[in-house]
Amino acid sequence: SGEVDIHDLEWAGDKLLAVNTLFSCLTIIDDNCSFRPKWKPGFVTALAPEDRCHLNGVAMDGDKPKYVTALGKSDKAKGWREKMLEGGIIMDVESNEVIFSDLPMPHSPRIYDGDLYMLLSATGEVAKVDTEAGSYDVIQKLPGFTRGLARHGDYLFVGLSKLRNTHTFGDLELAKRKDVISGIAVLHLATGALV
Repeated sequence: SGEVDIHDLEWAGDKLLAVNTLFSCLTIIDDNCSFRPKWKPGFVTALAPEDRCHLNGVAMDGDKPKYVTALGKSDKAKGWREKMLEGGIIMDVESNEVIFSDLPMPHSPRIYDGDLYMLLSATGEVAKVDTEAGSYDVIQKLPGFTRGLARHGDYLFVGLSKLRNTHTFGDLELAKRKDVISGIAVLHLATGALV
């Protein structure tokens, strides 16, 4: 695919759909070209290698992308960094509308049994989203930077990492904690309990 900073991959039928973070769009990966843009947020005016909103996750509804997460609503190069800790959004792909804003680094949205889940990387939280009410409930707070969510049966698998002490992540509360770990946390889907 070339250097596009892929953050998430999902199958859309027989096509491989990628979150192309560098170009701020959803992309089809195939063997004919580097990438084919499929969708971009309405506020992004051009496909350019500028990581404008840090698009980072896609939730599929069957074979179609339903929701995406990004770290900010921005149309300038790395503009998401201005409000990185609290400027995250969830968008509805079909309507191209922002349905949640002011989130602490949302990531890895997933639909399980009709419910939307997401990770809040800045706070180490796993949350269940109520799209009708416009709210979310934290089902578990974990001691790590949460990135990557998958399900197997009745269990959620959550990727955790430590943080690099850089200008990007140094201001996070997680970066200052001593109990942060790298690994995979397993949660019981029905109760949110840490297994």
